[in-house]
Amino acid sequence: MTPAPASFQLAEHITINSTDGGAVLLDKRNGEYWALNETATYMLNGLTAQLDDFAIATSTSELFEAPIEAIELDVKRLRSTLSENGFTKSP
Repeated sequence: MTPAPASFQLAEHITINSTDGGAVLLDKRNGEYWALNETATYMLNGLTAQLDDFAIATSTSELFEAPIEAIELDVKRLRSTLSENGFTKSP
């Protein structure tokens, strides 16, 4: 897998609150919220720590004992879904 773009930041209007087994993202512009499960929360933490997608997929795959191919797609989907919905800062 090719490393992801160097920078990932959540937009200022997004807040993260931890929950039992995951997290909730709140878009303060419109009150919309997204619940993330434990796996997605782990991946999001990797993104916000500026890890590349391959490093996130590798550690997630090992921790959750899941096939790395599936996790690689999940990391890519999470990154693009957050971006497409205005949850990230534009480069």
